[in-house]
Amino acid sequence: MTLLKKILDKNYVWGDERIGEDAYEELLADIIIDYLKRHGPECREMLARGWRLDNPPKVIKWIAQQPDTDRGTILRLYWMMDPGYGKQFATIDECAEGHRWYVEEYDIIKTIERNYAEGFYRNERYAFDPGNDGCKQGYDWTKTLEGYTMKDDIPQEMFIPTNGTVADTKGWADGVPPELKETISRLEELIDD
Repeated sequence: MTLLKKILDKNYVWGDERIGEDAYEELLADIIIDYLKRHGPECREMLARGWRLDNPPKVIKWIAQQPDTDRGTILRLYWMMDPGYGKQFATIDECAEGHRWYVEEYDIIKTIERNYAEGFYRNERYAFDPGNDGCKQGYDWTKTLEGYTMKDDIPQEMFIPTNGTVADTKGWADGVPPELKETISRLEELIDD
């Protein structure tokens, strides 16, 4: 039985089995992705509205690879990832030289830009304005660009607000659906101190 199947089985008895931090992060991502695969783009929007960037980037990478991900959702995630930081590097190799920990995020940002420009994300159901985020009391995500010396431009289309509605995220904490809280609590109990 895989670790993912074990953690999803409420009746599995763990005994003395424990996992390390890396295994925890991988399992957390797998649990969330498994949930997202079984639910529609609306769940990705709800996740995006509360996502914490110390959560596994593997989840955002998966979302960025789905053509039915909403343009508003992906635009929100893009700005939440602080693209200005990544634009300090001209290439992924330059990023890896001194900031290896950021390579995955750098790659995700580039993937989102490419997909967005190519029309990969076709649906626009959810509203997001990077200059005036209604979900964050009008926060201007574009202000985060100040102070960075950027070697690569942010594509102009990434500044254009999307139109649509705002998803109800009642019960979702830190971008995690309420249905997964118990599973994630079980997972947290397995971390080897």
